[in-house]
Amino acid sequence: MKYNKSPFFYKTSRLTVIKPTLFFLFDFEIQGKENIPRKGPGVIVSKHWHWLDLFAICATVPPPLVYMAKQELFANMFGDFPGTDLEKKGKILQPLTAKILEWMGAVPIDRENPQKTLSSIKQMMTSLRQGELVVVFPEGRTFPGEMGEIKPGLIQIALKVQKKDGINLPFYPVGISYSKGKKERISEKEGKEKENKIHKNKLIIKYGEPLYFSSDIPISPSPSASSLSDSISSFSDVPDISSSSAPSPVLSVTGIIEQKIKELTFFDLD
Repeated sequence: MKYNKSPFFYKTSRLTVIKPTLFFLFDFEIQGKENIPRKGPGVIVSKHWHWLDLFAICATVPPPLVYMAKQELFANMFGDFPGTDLEKKGKILQPLTAKILEWMGAVPIDRENPQKTLSSIKQMMTSLRQGELVVVFPEGRTFPGEMGEIKPGLIQIALKVQKKDGINLPFYPVGISYSKGKKERISEKEGKEKENKIHKNKLIIKYGEPLYFSSDIPISPSPSASSLSDSISSFSDVPDISSSSAPSPVLSVTGIIEQKIKELTFFDLD
């Protein structure tokens, strides 16, 4: 797939469609505004509930972003809702939604195709070197209501760029939380029956302080923690920089990132 991001489309849709829509549909709360990145290069590492996460991040970060997104999202944006009308609409709208994702800066990661994965990885490296902000969902897939294991693959690539280019790359941890709206009973007024007040669904996005990692911190507790990481290390131009030791998870790059994302995410909003 050809990479064809449109900064104009990103900025226009962010201000006129995405941001107003999220505030209309949700009780949308933005926390840690002082930590929102204003320029690159940098890596946003976020909790991943479902496809709306991309737009929640877009609504809160002004510069155009580069998203590392699973290939399945391009095939059907609503594929996480199997057997529903939403999934059926996703199939019908696929040409349009795939183009929108492309214009928004999404880069497909195809874990089943190493050659395509390498192409996407090279695009990520190029974007970082051009001073852009790259969004990574390090759990590798959606984990609604729980924290998935952090995969080192794409984080490893970012650290490779940092080491080779001699830059101090910031990693911005992001927590995203959702809750269903609730009905509240309103007291009876004179001449009127009791009625319910429906509260909007809650959406909270929280940015933590940027993290910086030196080369002496191991990438993960286990160098074989990710099949994507294994695929990456098979290419000679992207060597494996994982440590062969097995330190405490929190004392590794992936362990620190996982801990910070957990701290920023509310899993019990309901």
